[in-house]
Amino acid sequence: MSSTDMGYARELVVKQRVSEALVKAYGNKTIVVWRGPGLEEEQLLATVGTLRLLLMDRDKVPPPSSQRVAADPVLCARRGAGLWQNVLPEEDYVGVDDQVCTNEYLVDRLQTLASGVTLTAGSQPLSGAKFLTALHPGILGRPSEDEEHGSPLSTALSLIALPEARKLPLPATSRVKVAIVDASFTGMPSGLKLAAEFKGLSMPNTAFAPAPLEASHGTRMLCVIREALVEEKVEFKLLRTVESEGQTPNAWLTPSTLALSLAHAVGDWGADVVLIAMSNGMWGTPPHLRAVLREVQRIGRGGKGVPIICSVGDASSNHDKDDTSYVLAADELASQPWVMAVAATDAAGRWYRRFGKTRCQPLNRFGPAVALSAPGEFYQLAELGNKMVDDSSAASALVAATVAMLLRRNPKMRAVDLQAVLQRTADVPAVVDEGPGAAASRFIRWDGEGRNFKLGAGRINALAATLAAADPVCFALLRVRSRPGRIPTQGITRAEPLVRRSIDWLAWTTGRGLQELEGEPLALLKQYLELRGELSWLLIHSLPFREAILWGARHLAALWSLEEEDPDLEGVHDHGALLDRVAYVFEALRGELHLTSRATEIAAWIDGMERLLQARTGGALKRFLCGAGGALGEPLLGSGGILIPP
Repeated sequence: MSSTDMGYARELVVKQRVSEALVKAYGNKTIVVWRGPGLEEEQLLATVGTLRLLLMDRDKVPPPSSQRVAADPVLCARRGAGLWQNVLPEEDYVGVDDQVCTNEYLVDRLQTLASGVTLTAGSQPLSGAKFLTALHPGILGRPSEDEEHGSPLSTALSLIALPEARKLPLPATSRVKVAIVDASFTGMPSGLKLAAEFKGLSMPNTAFAPAPLEASHGTRMLCVIREALVEEKVEFKLLRTVESEGQTPNAWLTPSTLALSLAHAVGDWGADVVLIAMSNGMWGTPPHLRAVLREVQRIGRGGKGVPIICSVGDASSNHDKDDTSYVLAADELASQPWVMAVAATDAAGRWYRRFGKTRCQPLNRFGPAVALSAPGEFYQLAELGNKMVDDSSAASALVAATVAMLLRRNPKMRAVDLQAVLQRTADVPAVVDEGPGAAASRFIRWDGEGRNFKLGAGRINALAATLAAADPVCFALLRVRSRPGRIPTQGITRAEPLVRRSIDWLAWTTGRGLQELEGEPLALLKQYLELRGELSWLLIHSLPFREAILWGARHLAALWSLEEEDPDLEGVHDHGALLDRVAYVFEALRGELHLTSRATEIAAWIDGMERLLQARTGGALKRFLCGAGGALGEPLLGSGGILIPP
């Protein structure tokens, strides 16, 4: 089978023409990313952290230095087959690993063209459904029978157990700020007073139609998050990539507009989460956009970084010459190491395809950069009168909502920690891609790190992620689930044994444990509640601590699976080995305290726990952990607990 058949090839065709007005306005302009003081006389576009983004004439660009982070033509010559259609007839193959943007000024390339080649005068205005389809081919014009069978968005929320996660007995912090960057925000729900802003480069002399009344792509993304996080304290910032509603996005200016939008969202507004549910192979990721992405992660959220969620897009995003490519190229926004690329799944957690009478078309792209997946079938948005949303755009909005919820409950987590928790608690299906159709038999295996080109680490489980982020015992139990395993569908997430055990442990620590304990055990439980978020963080970053506690979690999972077949559930023949293993958890943790800023507090808690353990026998500990009446044993939430003496 050829690389074309497997969907991994790409030959880019840059389809959007360049106008004379655009060349006149920006042909000799440069985006300069400058660190620190200097160049005050130049046009300042945005500031983020120590970086300033400036618009300069090319002849004024300072030479390379430690302060000049990037200097890119606003209109750079781009690689691609049939570049600019009839503007430049030569072909330049652009594959998976090729950079789209060059450091050559487009105006220089145009001057070398043969006589007789002309630029276009500008884009013709579009309106209504044609306008929306031009922005996002996937959002309108789908077969009506598909839309008729769309499910309420609540179905997707149940698939990832987001409503259950929101109800866990965990304290929530102040509101979370979510920025949505998109091409259009028309058709807002009645009574919603949110105005979109534009912080990018203006498109000169471009005709555009009046804003359509139909709910546009950005509006639908907003409504997905609002419905997912009902009653949660979330503040939104809407940033358009075009100056006016009804204007066609310009691929030549979009990379710079994305950079400026990110700088504003994080540097000026202080966004906690950014959603960019758009993808386009023509954009590329020039150095100035990469510099902003890097700086956002360095300074965002007080140095903890800002989760940037991107959709992988569908095959049309590739602008492939033969329309046979489904790969997410390395030079795209979603492939950058500072963002999370999200693919779409069906209800069974498989790579999302749309089945028709004569074809089975993938509604995703794939590649090594895919981090996660989420439901992406047709879902109805109640706030928009049951208008539809689907594909990796909907999936990325669900991930953004989950991240926002996690941040409300554990705001100290860094962006990379949030991604790690989501990936390590994701649900892994037994079948990755059931086809048939293009690329059906390719990239369906899981590697040694638990990653797959089509699904990333699997489909997010918001309930499992919230439990893991909140509590190290929950984290350990969830990490020893079988993979591949049961993919939760509506109403059965709690039926998975280790998820249920984790929920009951969390409930005991915040409920009956506090009511029934007294003296030093009660004091230690209260200390634990103060420290467990930090202990969950250490599970991500400390291999010795993780290996020590996972041994115990595997042991408990095995005992629970035996149920009545185990002849020694009461610990009659336990002569201390389990006690030694539990003691080693604290020993391993003590050796890793240099990783945390709360070393003194955790060390004091370890001292107290070790004093309690020294007074126990192995049999008492086993009964205590997994026997009748134990906090983690049968019956669940029975009397006793992990800090109660036998």
